[in-house]
Amino acid sequence: PPCALPTRCRGGRRKMEEIEHLDQEIRKACKQIEKEMDEVSKPKSKLSRRQKEDKVSELLANAARAKDSYSSFRVELREILKEKGMVSYTEWEKKGHEHHRKIYKIQQELESLQKQIQNAPKYDRRVHKLRSDMLCCSTGMLGIGMPRTSIHGKQKR
Repeated sequence: PPCALPTRCRGGRRKMEEIEHLDQEIRKACKQIEKEMDEVSKPKSKLSRRQKEDKVSELLANAARAKDSYSSFRVELREILKEKGMVSYTEWEKKGHEHHRKIYKIQQELESLQKQIQNAPKYDRRVHKLRSDMLCCSTGMLGIGMPRTSIHGKQKR
């Protein structure tokens, strides 16, 4: 049946579409952040320390945008309460609480990952191994830990 107040119905429908859009946007952003965070935190990650720091900074910025979307979600939620009533509000409020918990958890994990990267040793494992291999070779050539010999190869006493 046609609505007696067409502008209000259209506005209410737009509010529902807007909150659905924000809901999907937040879910998509959180899923993407978690996926990329898993890649950065892998022990066998091929990213350098600097690349990891940059990626975590980027992910923190993405989490801040998700938090902004959540704020817009809350504004739309208040409008839903006014226009659609408590039943619709309660349904979306539950989703809002889920989003809040998820975003907070992501931010905590990213901050922890950032500290972990900052507190990690400054050297890269591959470079460290190369350096230690070079050191072993050079100590062998210098004769450290080996009996001293003369120029002609005879052992000195």
